Amino acid sequence: MSSTTLQRTATLLRQTARLSRPSPLRAIHSSAAWSSPPPASFESLVASTSSSSASSLPPSPSPSATPSTHALLHSSAPPIAAAPSSDAVLLQTLARLIMRDGKLARAHTTIATALDSLTLLTSSPPLPLLVRALDLVAPSIRIVGRRKGTKSLPTPQPLTQEQRTRQAWKWIVEASDKRHAVEKNFGKRLALEVVAVLSGQSEAIKKKEARHQQGVTGRANVGR
Repeated sequence: MSSTTLQRTATLLRQTARLSRPSPLRAIHSSAAWSSPPPASFESLVASTSSSSASSLPPSPSPSATPSTHALLHSSAPPIAAAPSSDAVLLQTLARLIMRDGKLARAHTTIATALDSLTLLTSSPPLPLLVRALDLVAPSIRIVGRRKGTKSLPTPQPLTQEQRTRQAWKWIVEASDKRHAVEKNFGKRLALEVVAVLSGQSEAIKKKEARHQQGVTGRANVGR
């Protein structure tokens, strides 16, 4: 091989090496550090946001640890007591008014017997009849003595709804005690007296009329 051929071969090798060597600008533009990353998906953004905020927030319970509605309904925890109705409150009040020696269960039995007997006597729902009888007997006022000098002036005062109900039930119970010779069962006597009130033949109605007559007589003493 001649010297001319050797020079040409060396020149070609140098040119090939120069072309294969990357230039600084080409290396910068082709570098992976300057290449734009592929667009992230929505799921990955949500996951990254959740992971970044999870460190600053308290851990939330997992779905398996959160009790479901079915689990709450059938759990062994005691249920929340519902608010009693007005009828239930009324029956509880009447039972406590006739309770003796702290025997509330016996008073409940007496009220239940009265309601059953009232159903047999009238063939109607007993509770509306009982409420109607209480309204017929309930007085609107009470008479109190107001001192003026050495005199005691009978003065009428209005009653609240609860006080009216208590007084009406007290008069019905007192009137039913007079039927002891006819009926020994307390609950049945109460049912008979309620029927008498509804027919206008009870002593309790007479007591109410007398109370209101006293109020008419003593109304001049109001404010004196």
